[in-house]
Amino acid sequence: MIFDANELASAVFFFDDQGRVCKQLHISEFEAVVDGFVALNDLRAQEARCAYAEIDNGLNVRRLVFFRLPINDSGEILKAWGLPLADLAAEGAKSRDLGAGPVLMACYSKCPIPHLRRALWDPELSPNNNMLLALKRAAAENSIGLQFREAEHRPGAEVGADERLRLEQELSTRLRKEYDKDLRDRMAQLLKEQRLRIATMNSEFEKRSLIMRRDFELESEALKQQLHVKEQALAQALNQKQELSEDLASQADKLSAVREYFTRKIDEARGSEEDNIQVLRHSLEAEYRARYEGRNRELQEALQAKELELLYRNEMEDQLQCELARLRQEREQVLTDSGEQILNRILESGLSLVSFQPGLTNMSVPINELADYLDDPEAYAAGQCGVSPELYEAWLEHYRLPVCRNTLDDATLCGENIDRIENPMDFTVGESDCCSKCRAQLKRSQLKLASS
Repeated sequence: MIFDANELASAVFFFDDQGRVCKQLHISEFEAVVDGFVALNDLRAQEARCAYAEIDNGLNVRRLVFFRLPINDSGEILKAWGLPLADLAAEGAKSRDLGAGPVLMACYSKCPIPHLRRALWDPELSPNNNMLLALKRAAAENSIGLQFREAEHRPGAEVGADERLRLEQELSTRLRKEYDKDLRDRMAQLLKEQRLRIATMNSEFEKRSLIMRRDFELESEALKQQLHVKEQALAQALNQKQELSEDLASQADKLSAVREYFTRKIDEARGSEEDNIQVLRHSLEAEYRARYEGRNRELQEALQAKELELLYRNEMEDQLQCELARLRQEREQVLTDSGEQILNRILESGLSLVSFQPGLTNMSVPINELADYLDDPEAYAAGQCGVSPELYEAWLEHYRLPVCRNTLDDATLCGENIDRIENPMDFTVGESDCCSKCRAQLKRSQLKLASS
């Protein structure tokens, strides 16, 4: 086919796994493949990566569509495939200049029709493997033989126009004949391959049919034998059922006769025993009633006794509680009076109460605060230092043993010796009781958490 000078020729290029052009088809040849007339035997059972290109008369690529082509085991394109390649190429986005201005390109990342995006792919544009340059070289080589008519000359340069037109028509006719011959050869080869494939499939189908028929006959024979065994078992079961039915009927007759005999005996004995039964019933009712009333009286008396005992116990408990409270009050009063007298005598004699606690050089304890000091010396010392009891307790542990108390990754204590903090107000939990190495590690962990 010869194109006009202002027309764009269309072709399809196939890429291998290394990103090289491995196959080229004229658009008419590609349409024959899509219609199922020609098979791609060298690309069976794979999803080929292809590029639809529109090329001008200077063999420059002007439009590109990078699309995927699913091919079955027979080398044919799947029937469900169908992409408007020309529309995608016309609506593509501007890309690099391949010699004739920016190329209009449609690919996975630049798809003008969103729902067709999954059918496209992005070309590799690395310096070592630039697919656009590979397409440019392939188009310039013109291996598929694209032909364009020469552009019309300006007035005054039309000498030999009829001769040129005749030559172009002859060349077009010759090329069309060669293309038709090549297409017929390919169609003939395709028909031969299809006939061979059909013959192979028929032979394989016959073999499978024979195997399935043989398996069916064997299975049918086995089922017949199983059916025969089941029929024999069913006949035997029916015979046993008949015998059991007859035996059951005989037993039912005997049971009916026995029931009738004993019914008659019961009716005869019922008349004479009814009076005795009535007398026994009345006597048993009177005996049980008397037992119930006596047991009820015993339980009522026991319940009343328990209630009186409980009431007496509650009164005694209240008295004991009052007495215990009075005794406690008297004991506290005695202890207070005697303690104050002793303390007053100590103060009058010129002595003072001084306690030595860590963090304090010497701490005087007033008389009115002596009870607080005796209740919790550490809490009293924390108050005198101006810190909380929890902080004072943590500082006290550090003061007694100044080592790093940070826990390592293996859940062990660091234990590195550190400087002792003498004043509780200068102590900070997590910093003052850590060595410099552990503090630096904790700061790095906090920075990582903050950045995440």
